[in-house]
Amino acid sequence: MTNKNIFQKVKKPFVFYARLSLTLATGKSASTARNLLEALKTCPDSVIYAHTHRFLQVHQFTGLSPANDFSLWASHALGDEELAEKLGVIEPLSYASLAQIRKDLISILSRHLESQTDNRSSHPGQELHLLSSVRFSIPTGQKAWDLEEFWKALQKSSPATIYLHACESRLRSAQGVSDFSKWLRDEAGEEDLAQKIGDLDPHAQTFSEIKENILNMTAHRLEERK
Repeated sequence: MTNKNIFQKVKKPFVFYARLSLTLATGKSASTARNLLEALKTCPDSVIYAHTHRFLQVHQFTGLSPANDFSLWASHALGDEELAEKLGVIEPLSYASLAQIRKDLISILSRHLESQTDNRSSHPGQELHLLSSVRFSIPTGQKAWDLEEFWKALQKSSPATIYLHACESRLRSAQGVSDFSKWLRDEAGEEDLAQKIGDLDPHAQTFSEIKENILNMTAHRLEERK
């Protein structure tokens, strides 16, 4: 662990942003698993994001068990619990790229269709309407030059900020590292704290709970450094 004074400034501050998104209709829909499979092969990444990451962000407080929209649709609209269970293993925040999510979705659907003789179809009005998300990163005005400032700024952070920096940011890292962990490791020299934050399971807790855990871990580290 580092012996730096807790007030020592870093060369590059952590700048807090919030994730906002605009959801758009693509005009395309799927009424069968095969329709969905073909759509996933050609749709832009923004569609994959809308039905995985965006779905999770919107529904984290509703108690919905599926980790993605595709699994929910397979269960509710197709009545195919087997397919829903298979698609439910796709946990968006466990992936480092949307391309890999797409690949696994296609693989699951392809294997499922090969083993099925019926081609279930949703009732009219229950089609999966494919959506697309345009993402925006909005600065919050919060900035941290040391660990204590990081802790104080984090207290004021919204779920949209926690989601962006602790969860979705893993998509931008080849190693699947969050913004918080990367800054703490590379700039603040806090490798142990960075690892502990990186080990938090975003699928097992809400963004508010993630925030509380990071605050507690950081507070404990500040006490150690004093």
